[in-house]
Amino acid sequence: MKKTKTWMDHFVIVVLITMLSYSAILLANAWMNGVHIGEWIWNRHQNQFSWYSRPLFIIPACYYAYKRKLGFVIGILVLLGTSLFWFAPPTEVPKTISGCTLPIERNHNLVER
Repeated sequence: MKKTKTWMDHFVIVVLITMLSYSAILLANAWMNGVHIGEWIWNRHQNQFSWYSRPLFIIPACYYAYKRKLGFVIGILVLLGTSLFWFAPPTEVPKTISGCTLPIERNHNLVER
């Protein structure tokens, strides 16, 4: 049985392409300006919208995993990884973020192996 694409599949493809293009433009702009990419992503990752957007990926990822559409699942997971830097760095980082979660995450990710 051939798998056909629904209107929802086409909508998700458009969103994936749009957001991945936006992510590529952001990264290219930062790279051309000579910014240290790791620090640039880290500063943007402290924006709470970066954290709030992540649960939005769970439902489509589960749906496409159920439908066994691997390309969509991979696209959504790549989108999840790029959502770290979609939003501008915050002017002030809340203490709940800077005092608890981010130091643990930073130590985990910056350990020399």
